[in-house]
Amino acid sequence: MQPAPLLRRTAARLALGAWLAVGAACALAQPMPKVEHDQLAQTAAKRGKVRVIVGLNVPAVLDRLLPAAQMLQQRQAIRDAQSSAALQVLMGTASQVKVQFDTVPFMAMEVDPTALARLRNSWLVKEIHEDRLSRPQTLRSVPLIGANTAWNGGRTGSGWAVAVLDTGVDSTHPFLSGKVVSEACYSTTSTIDGTQSLCPGGVASSIATGSAVPCAGGLCNHGTHVAGIAAGGLAADGSSGVARGANIVAMQIYSLFPNYYGPGQGAVLSYESDQVKARERGYAIASTPSLNIKIASVNMSL
Repeated sequence: MQPAPLLRRTAARLALGAWLAVGAACALAQPMPKVEHDQLAQTAAKRGKVRVIVGLNVPAVLDRLLPAAQMLQQRQAIRDAQSSAALQVLMGTASQVKVQFDTVPFMAMEVDPTALARLRNSWLVKEIHEDRLSRPQTLRSVPLIGANTAWNGGRTGSGWAVAVLDTGVDSTHPFLSGKVVSEACYSTTSTIDGTQSLCPGGVASSIATGSAVPCAGGLCNHGTHVAGIAAGGLAADGSSGVARGANIVAMQIYSLFPNYYGPGQGAVLSYESDQVKARERGYAIASTPSLNIKIASVNMSL
């Protein structure tokens, strides 16, 4: 099996002859003999489809380690490999690509048994994992980490921001007034799990102002709570967040499962693919000097 022309051109640009040679040698490879893959196949057969994250056979290093020109070449190679894998795997199936990542050679897909079998046999594919779900959780609080010691030393987080990847942040909360300097949302609508996107308008992603607003109904309070712990300002009773001088980059990464606990008993959970897209957005913000947002840390309480 020969690589798609677009992928061949990309490989030539990056002098990846050895990669192509390995691909040609593996073109007739047997399915990846992994227990997890067999379990995914069983799930796909039972439910019709399964959500997976697919790692591609594309050499890649961290963006920040590359000169600008090589970084752009690497990102193009990732896009080309994603397109080639999709063409090879999806034709004639009810499957689809759900998320394409920009900085890492992975993509999230919803695949039926046929497409999953093709993924397992493809030389373009390095690894396959379930796109797992996570629940929100907070286990620690301000006094436990000795924040007072930092404050007494003049370290309040001023000039920095904390990225909170959670259920959204209420930027109008008095504890967070004026602190939310950037917002984003990455959420999923899927017929497999019956999920609904929580981004405004039901879109899959948004970086508009207001895109990280928490959902209504009490299921999405966690992110605001976490943001307050991370960087809440000084309250009337003297309490504050850990980095009380810092700002917040708010990202909503959860999806709604309307009947998770039974009819009408909903829950919010986060797909790993949405978590990765949010981290890529954080990287993009931190890598854009004109935004003047310095991200000190990324919080994911899940």
